[in-house]
Amino acid sequence: MLEKSIFIEMYQVKARANLSEASECLKSQQPRAAISRAYYALYQAANAWIAHSDNGAAFDPGRPNVGHDEVDDLWPGILEEIQLRSGIECDFDGERIFGTLKGLRVRVDYKSGPAPTMSDAESAVSASTRAVTWLLAALKKVGS
Repeated sequence: MLEKSIFIEMYQVKARANLSEASECLKSQQPRAAISRAYYALYQAANAWIAHSDNGAAFDPGRPNVGHDEVDDLWPGILEEIQLRSGIECDFDGERIFGTLKGLRVRVDYKSGPAPTMSDAESAVSASTRAVTWLLAALKKVGS
């Protein structure tokens, strides 16, 4: 079985790649894709923390990606643990960001209705960038 550290690194790489792709999607005027990549960047960063956490009961190397709904449920505890362990305060709307991005991604990927605007996408990418940057800095500080 692979070491937990390999999964942690993989999630961090995926989070950074998704952020980069989200920015590229903004540049090419693809709001749906930008929103999706912004969400997945945060989802992968959250999985990195879950895998790293001493409270990693949710992490299972046999099923390494924690499900979307489970991450959403775990998010308040993740926020609290990150701030306690890293000492890095959350300077964004941490309580709502995961659920907001998840809901927006589900809307643009699976629901009919108005198409997302570039403003929607810019907001999603900006929020995700702040949260992912914060989360990855916390992982680095506590020693991933």
